[in-house]
Amino acid sequence: MVDLAGSIRCILLCMSAFDNRLGSLPYSGELRRELSLRNQQYARRLQLLSRESYGDPPSICYLPSDDGMRHGNFLHESYCAIVRNPGWRKRLQKAHSQARSALLREERGWKELDSSNSSDALLMNISVFPAR
Repeated sequence: MVDLAGSIRCILLCMSAFDNRLGSLPYSGELRRELSLRNQQYARRLQLLSRESYGDPPSICYLPSDDGMRHGNFLHESYCAIVRNPGWRKRLQKAHSQARSALLREERGWKELDSSNSSDALLMNISVFPAR
């Protein structure tokens, strides 16, 4: 199980590390490289279904589990909440706009929220996480 507070602390630490380097442009490229590396490590460590995009650095795109109950780009509790809500679940179907040129073909087709660079996925992870 993933700790939401720990995940948010990690995100904030990454952001503060880059805030300290704002004078060394292009910091956005550094952030993309760091996110790519961390997602590669995360996917390997948890043995998540994922693929790397073409490009440097590659984006990591996650696939739902075979049983459809988990998705590597989402906290488990958030993904369950998304799947249970028809309005939120519909967002999972939006096609990835760069899939044809940036990603290997997948039978199910790539979705926007599969990408580790998706700000919408990050926002949904946080906003739909069940209150305790």
